[in-house]
Amino acid sequence: MIGFREFLTEVNLSSSFLEMRGPRHVGKYITPFLSKSGIEKTKRAFRGTGTPVEKIDSGGHGSMHDPKAASTHILGSEHNGHAAGTPIKITHVIHKDEKTILARTESHGDIPLSKIQKPKALATKRRGSYGFDIEGRVAKNLGIKAAGSSNKSKDFELDHPDQKADDKPTVRGRVKVVEKPKRKFVRGESKLEKGRFGVTSLQHKDGQWGFTGDPKMHEVFAKATVNGVSLLEHLNKNFPNGKITKGFRVTPHPGTAHHYLQQSDVNVLHIHDKSSGNSTTFTIGNSLKGRTSLGHLSHKEIGELDGTISVEPSAKGKGRIAHSPNIAKMRELAARSAEDTSHRTLENAQHGAEFVKGLRKIKLNEEMSVGAGVIAGLEPDTPPVPKGVTTKGSMLRRKKFAGKEVFVVSSDAFNKAKLGKKKFEHYSSYVGRDETGEAIRQYAKENRDAPIIIEDELTGAMVYLKYGKR
Repeated sequence: MIGFREFLTEVNLSSSFLEMRGPRHVGKYITPFLSKSGIEKTKRAFRGTGTPVEKIDSGGHGSMHDPKAASTHILGSEHNGHAAGTPIKITHVIHKDEKTILARTESHGDIPLSKIQKPKALATKRRGSYGFDIEGRVAKNLGIKAAGSSNKSKDFELDHPDQKADDKPTVRGRVKVVEKPKRKFVRGESKLEKGRFGVTSLQHKDGQWGFTGDPKMHEVFAKATVNGVSLLEHLNKNFPNGKITKGFRVTPHPGTAHHYLQQSDVNVLHIHDKSSGNSTTFTIGNSLKGRTSLGHLSHKEIGELDGTISVEPSAKGKGRIAHSPNIAKMRELAARSAEDTSHRTLENAQHGAEFVKGLRKIKLNEEMSVGAGVIAGLEPDTPPVPKGVTTKGSMLRRKKFAGKEVFVVSSDAFNKAKLGKKKFEHYSSYVGRDETGEAIRQYAKENRDAPIIIEDELTGAMVYLKYGKR
């Protein structure tokens, strides 16, 4: 009887036929050891499946093929009375149905891929561990602990030097007090050059395709089009039975990378090119722009990170959709610190120390984006607008809290207004005359009985600027 962990491994490989993990495993760890005829038999077995196995070169023997070898692989776990560690010789690969892939051997019968040990010559580092190494290096240079594979929403976070560990920013009115989690001063994300900018799930239910899972990318993924129709319309029309037999790619809606970063609420982006080893760290949005030792990633260049949306195959009415960035642009950005001395990388210990030291020069209640109410961070004209947030121009941020209108303002404006607006005082005395201030004034004029809440763009604290009539 196999253990639970082993059972999961077997299920993952045997049930992943149309999700591509199994076929990719075949191409990466099995066919390199096969003869030309073995590769041809394998390709014939997978003909019409739309998997990568069909595209494997069968013009010659596999790159690791040895005609004199008595075995090609080793059993990783017991199977049909054969102990783990038993040498086996695979002749080709077959599949019984859309769920099971088997390696056919000379003397040991058909064996599930999950039972076969990955050849050491081809074994690669655990997927994702390289990225965790980069995060760890950055975190160490900042004097903090990396998020790693934890459920933290950011890869690295840092308090302002003046923030106390027990600070508890709150949502305050003149009477009501509602607790709100503290927001970190530095909120960073680390990406390899191929790191995805947004992933969510697809599900076919009641005859229709829809998005499930992490909702932050649903809106912008829904705006992607295929041949002039929305992505979901395309799926409903071409895959009405819930089976996507062959994955495909779609051009993302303009602003997809912007949307991902904004919804992730980050103000620092670290980019590392695995192929060259180059890396550069940027501030994004207005909160830290020009106030640290790091270079800034412009609105235009974030827009150039839009790459490709991939829809993976699905056999059971469930699948995954992901946005991969423009790799060429990611590599170009990663090389900035090596080519331009005005740029920094937080993988460098000295650069990390400079960055942390520079944070002390920023006043905690300083207006971080002159005249703008942008918090998560993208330049004010960033499209598309997240659900629940409306804009009336390039610098206005609005949303709802408990059904009430909330305007995001600078820390300076927030501190002026935190005791509430006095009767007969002009709104401009508290929130200024910029676009946000004008929007607040106009809203108050059009909604005389409605309450108005303002939010500090830096700490996330809220206060009633006006209670309104109950």
